[in-house]
Amino acid sequence: MRAGPKFAPVSKPSRVVIIGAGAIGSQYAYTLLLQGIAGEICLLDTNVERARAEALDLSHTVPLARRAEVWAGTFDDIAGADVIMIAAGAPRKQAQTGTDLLRENARIVGDIAGGAGAMAPDAVYLVATMPVDVMAYVTMMRSGVHHSHVLGCGTLLDTSLLRHMASRRLGVAPHDIQALVVGEHGPSGVVAWSQSGVAGTDLDRWPELDGETRHRLTQELRSAAHELMTRKGGNSFAEALALARVTEAVLRDTRTVFPVSSYLQGEYGIRDVYVGVPSVVGREGVLRTIEVPLSESERRRLRQSAEVIADTISTLELEKTRPTRLVPALVGQGLEISDEFVTGSYAGGRPGSVSSSPPGRGIHDTSMDEPPRARPIRAIKPKKITARPKKLT
Repeated sequence: MRAGPKFAPVSKPSRVVIIGAGAIGSQYAYTLLLQGIAGEICLLDTNVERARAEALDLSHTVPLARRAEVWAGTFDDIAGADVIMIAAGAPRKQAQTGTDLLRENARIVGDIAGGAGAMAPDAVYLVATMPVDVMAYVTMMRSGVHHSHVLGCGTLLDTSLLRHMASRRLGVAPHDIQALVVGEHGPSGVVAWSQSGVAGTDLDRWPELDGETRHRLTQELRSAAHELMTRKGGNSFAEALALARVTEAVLRDTRTVFPVSSYLQGEYGIRDVYVGVPSVVGREGVLRTIEVPLSESERRRLRQSAEVIADTISTLELEKTRPTRLVPALVGQGLEISDEFVTGSYAGGRPGSVSSSPPGRGIHDTSMDEPPRARPIRAIKPKKITARPKKLT
């Protein structure tokens, strides 16, 4: 008798949970769906009806796109997630200062991270809430997961825009432009002109990008985000695609180099802070950070940019915002939330501090670091944070 055909075991579909179904979250879900990056896409939002509507709209595209399951879920769906993308944040209220909004978003992201870290300690956490470098730090500290499993979009968008701007000046395809922006995803970000080129040639061989033009492009790069924010509230399409590219690298373990917000431990003379630098991204998150040979001026400005991020972190008083229960935390901040949104209780992470160290060299393999993982069942005594992080000397 002939044996029947042998079938390969069915693998578990990759699951992406999106927390925050606003413009970026919904556009990110749409991009994942169109490109067939994830088999399961779950949307969570305090506005449950908004999440359900977005999921329903997205599910209608499945017959025309790639096969995937899309639904509006609850916090329980985080268990078993491969990637958790955090885009949640509070809308700015009238007369609210930037500092107050920052602290409110840090509380929201921190409580989400504390709960998610207990339910999905092995997931990769992709942070989109602004300011992304600070919120990545908050996510890592409150979730208790290994720092390599938490990353932000970093300067990937800035780098992409710089390549676009340079390509228009030179009349060369953007894919042939080598460019890099490092540091904060914000005003203090550093354009690494020393690492830029065209099809392997030095920029000095292209008179169209002389010193004056480079300075002008740098200024235009810094003003672009403000212009988009003023005109339409942000760059949701570009950010969604950037987030999708990083997600693809994680789920398919492509080990692609992106300038994402990564946790540094001595590279560039920076320690214990998330900064946008070239990093190898794969199934376990940030596999390596790459220390490119910046000029002395660029390295100095990168350290100054990291100090800006560290100063912002120091204002959050993280030791006072240990995660409790997500629903009371959000309701206490004046946000409307449905009882259907959350069904579990959550444990917390641990606060930390920022310090300085001598510069690292070459490539740093984050997989060799001792994981600072917090056990979700046992209470962890928080460390006391100083009034502000040490200066990066």
